[in-house]
Amino acid sequence: MQPSSGLDGSAPLTAEPRPVTGTVWALVAAGLDTVSFAFTDDLLAIRMAKRAGEPLTDVATGDAVLLRPVTRGVMTAAPLTDLGFHFGSYPHAGMVFVEGRLAPMISGDPEDRRLLPARDLAAAVAVVSERLGALLAEPSGPVRVRRADLAADVAFEQPEDGLSMLRALSVIDVPRYKLVVWRRDGVQVETIYLRTPAGRVRARIYDKARERSSTPGSLVRAEYQHQPIGAKRPSVTDFIEQDVGAVWERAFGHWTTSTSTLKAGTRKKHEREIVAQARSGAITGRVAERLLGTLSLTEAGSSVEVLGERAAQRRRSELRRLGVVVEDAIDGTFEVGAIFAAIRAAFAPSES
Repeated sequence: MQPSSGLDGSAPLTAEPRPVTGTVWALVAAGLDTVSFAFTDDLLAIRMAKRAGEPLTDVATGDAVLLRPVTRGVMTAAPLTDLGFHFGSYPHAGMVFVEGRLAPMISGDPEDRRLLPARDLAAAVAVVSERLGALLAEPSGPVRVRRADLAADVAFEQPEDGLSMLRALSVIDVPRYKLVVWRRDGVQVETIYLRTPAGRVRARIYDKARERSSTPGSLVRAEYQHQPIGAKRPSVTDFIEQDVGAVWERAFGHWTTSTSTLKAGTRKKHEREIVAQARSGAITGRVAERLLGTLSLTEAGSSVEVLGERAAQRRRSELRRLGVVVEDAIDGTFEVGAIFAAIRAAFAPSES
């Protein structure tokens, strides 16, 4: 298994695959994918709105785009040539926005798949400012980050391990989020969405290899869609200088800080393990009895009905701390804590 380029696009993050309880994996990339900037520039926002329906052309390169009206503003329609990003404005807010994948935004290559470090945001701002200047005018006001997708790719030596981990993650309880699972053909887990109680997607974990028409399960991506709102949007400088790993933890903090493993298997298997822990003194008999009952109710889908919502949540939390995943189709152990801790470390501020 050959790791791809790392945070700076030049060196692998993990030189050697890491064996973990029979599963060999490697963190091969971590960084920013899709980003969006907000420029505060009243005059340019108005000028863009007035050019709706008119093609804007860069005389030097021949690149041309068409601005189309949207709710309370304008944005680019399908570009006549690929600029590597979309842009538009909201005149009522005096805002010009630019959005696209960070690597293509800088390189101009729409096939550039790299995940880049936060420090490259400054280069992206310079590039898009110059391109906007050639099309209409360079934005002159402050620029803030309105979106930054933090992503990490984990490669598995055995693709079956990646598929099994996705399936295990799809059935575990996660604090503050509701998991929405997309299965291919109704069977194999392809994407896990982490939604807020209001239904907003905050993060996802998915089979990146399948998306790239490669061997399913060989590459799994975890991605946090960070979208600060209004006054909470940081300046580009502040975003670069902060601990980006702390931003990552807002979505994946539970798994990042977990020291336990996910133990996937049948209810009978977990029952035997709980009994064994009680016999060894690791847990009390009362706790064992409670967990065994929770396992039965959970499998029957009746935990909330019998225990009530709050009690059921507490019982699920106990199982979660033990890393218990009831799944008949999987029998394995997955060091999710170690994987997500490695991702967190990759996002840590550089000491240089």
